[in-house]
Order: sequence, then structure tokens, then C-alpha cells
Amino acid sequence: MKRAKVSTSYYLIIGLILFPLALLMIVHQPTFMSLISQLMPSSSTTDLFGVILLFLGEGAIAFGIIGQVTGKVVASAEQDRLIYANAIGRTMDQQAAMSKAIRNVQNQVSQANLKIHQVHTLALSMQNQRPAALTNCKFCGASITEGRFCPSFGRAQT
Repeated sequence: MKRAKVSTSYYLIIGLILFPLALLMIVHQPTFMSLISQLMPSSSTTDLFGVILLFLGEGAIAFGIIGQVTGKVVASAEQDRLIYANAIGRTMDQQAAMSKAIRNVQNQVSQANLKIHQVHTLALSMQNQRPAALTNCKFCGASITEGRFCPSFGRAQT
């Protein structure tokens, strides 16, 4: 069975009612004492009951104030926890996105390095090949080292 939770504001209200009643009993307020003397004819009993009510009222007031303050602190702490949890989640998402972007850049750099290496090895292999065979121009007889054009005559060989 579920118990109903008593709000701390009820303790505060009860304490604020009991405290002045106890003070009226202790100082023997005539109008209030006429009502109390019908219940407790002895003066010492009235004083003792007034002191007990005074302490109960003070305790209820203190408990009510402490409960109200701690309720506010708990609510504030829960709100702060949610804010910080969301901030941590966003930060983790940003870090994941940054690490993904860094990995992407690293992959692109490694691909570029691979292409540079391939071009470099191709250039080295072309340098290591022996030069093209020397041919003679069919019009003037001069030697042609590169291409199809005669360097002295200027005509194509085909």
C-alpha cells in the first residue's frame, strides 16, 4: 500500500500554529488560559504542556524549513545533473565527429602519399630506361634522338 507523503510545508504550518499557542500558555494570557484551565486545571501542568508544545512547534518549524530548503537543493541538483549530462553527451558526439574527420583526413593524406610514391617510382623507372634508339632523317640524313621530327630539316618522318 502506498503511503501518502506529507509535504514539509505542512510541518511548517503546524509549527507556526503550535509555537504561538505554546507561548500563550507559558505567559498565562487570560483569555487563552480560561479555555485551557477547563482542560488542565493545574498551573504547573499548563506550563509543562506549554513548554512541550513550544518545543514541538519549534521542531516542526525547523523540520519544515529544512525540508523546503533541501527540496529546492534536490530539484536544483537534478536540473544541473540533466544539464551536465546533456553537455557531456554533446561533447562526446563532437569528439566522435572530430575523430571521424581526423581519420578521414589521415586516409586522404595516406592516399595522396601513395599516389606521390607511385608517380615517383614511375619517374624513376622512366629515367632508368635506356634512351630511345637513334634514327636518321630520311630527307637529310641527320640523327633524330627524340620524336618524329628532324631537328635540322623540321619535317616529320612519316
